[in-house]
Amino acid sequence: MPAIEGREETLDRLRRWYERTANPLYAWEAVARCLHADNPPAIPDWCLPCVRDAASNLLELSRGRDFRPGSPPSQGKLSTDQAMKLVASALSLSKQGQKNAFAKMRGDRQTMTDFNTYWFYDESAAVLDRIAVIRNVTRDRARRVVTKGKKLLAR
Repeated sequence: MPAIEGREETLDRLRRWYERTANPLYAWEAVARCLHADNPPAIPDWCLPCVRDAASNLLELSRGRDFRPGSPPSQGKLSTDQAMKLVASALSLSKQGQKNAFAKMRGDRQTMTDFNTYWFYDESAAVLDRIAVIRNVTRDRARRVVTKGKKLLAR
């Protein structure tokens, strides 16, 4: 029976996923796990740029300023409603024209589940066909999904 993953292994796994996907939710999960631990360890160094940027962006919004690079200086301050609409962007959870971080994370998890299913059933073509049907993609695309899942789970 596999051993239960320890705190350091969990943080290392989250770091790898963050590095491979650039999804800030993996850094936020690591921060949350550290802060909810019985004896909270320091927040991992790799999370600090994400936390620092988010805190700086929120500070700018609290001052009524748009934090986004290249945004024109506002005639006046941002309204509180305008600032509120920028919070997801301030936390790097959404970017114009892209899936939000939650949708990306859900997709990553499904991709890893697909790989685990494929691997568990001896890399069967029938499993690839099942993944293709569930995801409504071609078998070739299902194979690429499984390959991505393998890369996400690699140590």
